[in-house]
Amino acid sequence: MDERRFELAWRWFALHANQRMSAFHFFLLLSGILANAYVLLVREKLDIRAACLAFLATVVSFAFVMADRRNRQLVHLGEDLLLQIEKELFGTQQQVNSPGRGSGLLLRESREGQPPFYFKHWFLIEGVEVIGALSFLGAGIWVPSR
Repeated sequence: MDERRFELAWRWFALHANQRMSAFHFFLLLSGILANAYVLLVREKLDIRAACLAFLATVVSFAFVMADRRNRQLVHLGEDLLLQIEKELFGTQQQVNSPGRGSGLLLRESREGQPPFYFKHWFLIEGVEVIGALSFLGAGIWVPSR
């Protein structure tokens, strides 16, 4: 096997997986800051500004959802190449199941089946981002109506 191919696949995967988690951490941090700013504006009875901030935070939250979807695509490209390399190293599915053969991580997951969608990172990350967006949207609608 070509070591350079493996190195490229692994670095690609690691870069985009780390980028995805960093973006999610930044989303959490930014959401907390925006939520605090929103509460301060509501407390000071600056309702129009609070609503504008909430709607801006909604747009930003959905932008994070879209960025996460793109990062997820890039992570899957790295996974696909790593799976192909594992097949070359360990053989086909039937060969992997035969005694005396090793098994790669991605091959093993494909053999044992995927976990339910609610245990996958995309569902958890995107779920938190969508809930954040909907919360900011609700907060923006609530302020002028109180």
